[in-house]
Amino acid sequence: MSKSKEKKTARPILVRKIAAAVLLIAAAVSIFLFRDSIAGLISAGGGKDDKGTPWAFEGGSAQVFAPAGNGLAAASSTGLQILDASGYTVVRHICSLKTPALAASDKHVAAFDIGGTVLRVADFEGNVTNMDTNGTIIAVTMNDSGFMAVTTTETGYKGLVTVYNPALEPIYEWYSGKGYPLVARVSPDGRSMAALTADGDGGHVRIYSLSDKTEKGSFAAPGELLVDLGWMDSGRICAISETRAVFLEDTGEMVGAYDFGGMYLTDYSFGGSGFLTLGLSKYLSASADMIVTVGDKGELLGSTEPDSALKYLSASGKQVLALYTDELAVYSQAMNRSGGIEDVQSLKKALLRPKGDIILIFTASAQIEGL
Repeated sequence: MSKSKEKKTARPILVRKIAAAVLLIAAAVSIFLFRDSIAGLISAGGGKDDKGTPWAFEGGSAQVFAPAGNGLAAASSTGLQILDASGYTVVRHICSLKTPALAASDKHVAAFDIGGTVLRVADFEGNVTNMDTNGTIIAVTMNDSGFMAVTTTETGYKGLVTVYNPALEPIYEWYSGKGYPLVARVSPDGRSMAALTADGDGGHVRIYSLSDKTEKGSFAAPGELLVDLGWMDSGRICAISETRAVFLEDTGEMVGAYDFGGMYLTDYSFGGSGFLTLGLSKYLSASADMIVTVGDKGELLGSTEPDSALKYLSASGKQVLALYTDELAVYSQAMNRSGGIEDVQSLKKALLRPKGDIILIFTASAQIEGL
């Protein structure tokens, strides 16, 4: 397994610098919670004798959902449940997740506790692997191929990113000595890893080849807090701050940017094929006044101004789903409306799936809606 270690900076002497470091770690957890909002005992249910009711799941506090393959993953404070393509439960795993979150690929689902150490990875065969961490979990991500990047705190360093292959074997470790890692993601081809870090100078994107210990490239944003990053289909990287989205080659060279024009970021999705989707508001803590799609050079592809409050964005393929308080709308990547649903009163969430249909999620059940 390859390991990469940044040289550690001198240990701070002043109390204010120690306090700043603690605040940065707390901020890292808060940022993942922001991304997700804008964004024990094993019972591997789903055997042929106990599939239960299709598209039904158990309730629980702090529920989160994610599309997984052609099915659905649901996590709450009490554990993880996975539904297969027919809606039947294949995994029901009980564990304590104070702040639950999910990452998923076509074959695996990771349920983890933000700010805790619980990490469980399950597959559609009913297997659950205990991958609890030593350090505090900041973020866990999976690419479509099943490569997983786990970002945690690490004694003696600003943080640690561990990359696992689709067989859940650790293949790369990056110990950060210069900035606090907030999130890391593996490229679609499984060859590179990009990590987003923050320190007193601002945000940085650091890019590594998983076959090499040296840094492949980097990008610095002085005085700017970068909150998330994602890989585009072209192999470029998109990093988002609270004021803009920047687009980078895998060497760290910036090839374009989309400025929010003084508007506030309310929601976003990297799920579109070749584009980024953003919800932007004129006012802080308000609903989106505009939804835009942006290409991988920072070019505006389309926009629309919602008539009601935006609850959630989901993008997949060349489509965008917007769940409003009074309806659900589906758009092309140019933000031309192509369909929708009017009755959404009892709907908690809606997710676009790669095959082109929608998962409608209610309090304890879900259903598939074709487009």
